[in-house]
Amino acid sequence: IYYSFFHDVLEGHFVEADSFWALSAVMTEQRDIFCSNLDESSIGMYARLGVIQSLLEKLDPEVSTHLSKIGVKFDFFALRWIMLLFAQEFDIPAIQVLWDAIFSDHSPGSRFTAGSTSSPVRESLLVHYIAVAMIEKVRTALLDGDFGDAMRNLKQYPPFDAREIVEEAMH
Repeated sequence: IYYSFFHDVLEGHFVEADSFWALSAVMTEQRDIFCSNLDESSIGMYARLGVIQSLLEKLDPEVSTHLSKIGVKFDFFALRWIMLLFAQEFDIPAIQVLWDAIFSDHSPGSRFTAGSTSSPVRESLLVHYIAVAMIEKVRTALLDGDFGDAMRNLKQYPPFDAREIVEEAMH
């Protein structure tokens, strides 16, 4: 966030303040996944992992079945993807592409949900579709490998064009 504002030539002199307020907005949207009391609820982390798993089961049952068969659980890799909004898997320019898409997602599937406080929280389903698109990008390696190979491909994600991933996720 700081990097993006620092390189914004129009508003560059308010970098710290802009970064703080942007981070506050992101954390407001993401707060429920950091609250362990909500993990098992419909707005918690396990529900979000379940959405990714359901999408993969529907869109690519072969990969879903293979991951299950070799013992790869979604919380082994997708937990970090969601909590950090893919920030560890990509470099900063790619993160900017992904975050631009996520934060501007107003697709019909995205919705406001009642959060842990009285204010609603917008949940972007694009995050889930991006996760599935990332799995699809390494599909062949996943199907050809065992547990160790799958974890290596999913936790040390190979470089891909973020725009392609967003396009596939939106498709």
